[in-house]
Amino acid sequence: MPRRFRQTLHRLFARGSLLLSASVMIGCHEAEPTAPADPTAPADRTVAVAVSRSQLSLLTGGVARITAYAYDAAGRIVTASFSWSSADPTVASAENGGVITARSAGSTRVTATTGSHTATVEVLVAPLNSLEGAIAFTRVTESSFDVLVYSFSDGIPQSLPRAADIARITSPAWSPDGRFMAVEVVRGCVSMGEDGRECETDVYTLFLAAPLLAWRELTANGRSRSPSWSPDGARIAYVGPVTGSRDSHIYLVDAVGGEPVRLTPTEGQYGAPRWSPDGTRLAFYDGRFGNGDIFIISADGTGLVNFSRNAAFDGDASWSPDGLRLAFISDRESSSGDYRRDVFIADTDGSNLARVTGGDWNSGPVWSPDGRHIAFSARSNNVSGVFLADIGGSFLLRLTSASPDGWDGAPAWRRTVVDVTPAGTAGR
Repeated sequence: MPRRFRQTLHRLFARGSLLLSASVMIGCHEAEPTAPADPTAPADRTVAVAVSRSQLSLLTGGVARITAYAYDAAGRIVTASFSWSSADPTVASAENGGVITARSAGSTRVTATTGSHTATVEVLVAPLNSLEGAIAFTRVTESSFDVLVYSFSDGIPQSLPRAADIARITSPAWSPDGRFMAVEVVRGCVSMGEDGRECETDVYTLFLAAPLLAWRELTANGRSRSPSWSPDGARIAYVGPVTGSRDSHIYLVDAVGGEPVRLTPTEGQYGAPRWSPDGTRLAFYDGRFGNGDIFIISADGTGLVNFSRNAAFDGDASWSPDGLRLAFISDRESSSGDYRRDVFIADTDGSNLARVTGGDWNSGPVWSPDGRHIAFSARSNNVSGVFLADIGGSFLLRLTSASPDGWDGAPAWRRTVVDVTPAGTAGR
């Protein structure tokens, strides 16, 4: 990917919005063995074997990794070589190293074998169309910004049609009933040399049943972005400008238009405001402190608290459907110089932290309506796309693939099942 294009994306999606993604790993949260390891013990001392999971639930096309362990009579882990097999490879295949790929809906047993000892994993595979809703996402290339909708029924992303004077759109946000969408309209990009491009963005809404006739401009200042629809459908939160400053505020505006109301008490470097499911709070990013933190504020502008409370980068917060947890991006477990940003989950007070991904430069996590899965943007094998994982991080599924010079990101999950799939051209 050209350097200038990478810089453009960074400028467009920094400050809590979405960044470029890199490789993603699977199976990053397996059960750890409890017995002490004895690497010098020979394999022929094996008396028992075990696997890191006894049951695995996958979606068709998903990939997971299972680890097998061999133990001696004292309960110590010993070195052993395992072979892997599946009772029904048409449902799920198994390869050396414990890599399991879901092929079709059904169930099967995967077996790890060393010598005369075996351990099995029950694998359950559900069809992809068993998931609810649909996922809208941004596709960026050297020359275009587009919003596409991925349907679980056919797996084919469809571009949103646009009015003649709206060439580029990004950062989709569904209304609660799924009939409307808020987006950023991108206009007036200016070259900034080696720093990429600076673009004007404003927040619009569109009615998906007749998008060419129902575009509504909510802002007209050229510096508004990151829309988020309130759960009652009445208001939209977004990041907007401060007159005479490069800083910003978070604003609330009626979804039908009107005078915006400032939410944040002080100017900041804000990004990605996201409503809690009950509409009483918002989580957002502020880049003023250290590498950037996530804050939570009441919808009336009171009760500001720092969710992050650490020196690492935290951003792209997303509320779980029950409002008890946040998924977010952080580099808090990366090594010096590797710049890895993973998807994490934690309770809203910061406790019970768990890492979902094990790769580089993941971004934009969003929960499924049932709270069992998370969609996010990542780059794997030098191809950007929207991926899906379960909240335990035990499997990974690629949903979309951008062109080699492009980027797929900013996923937004439609939480209701309504017939508003836009008519458009298939995703490139």
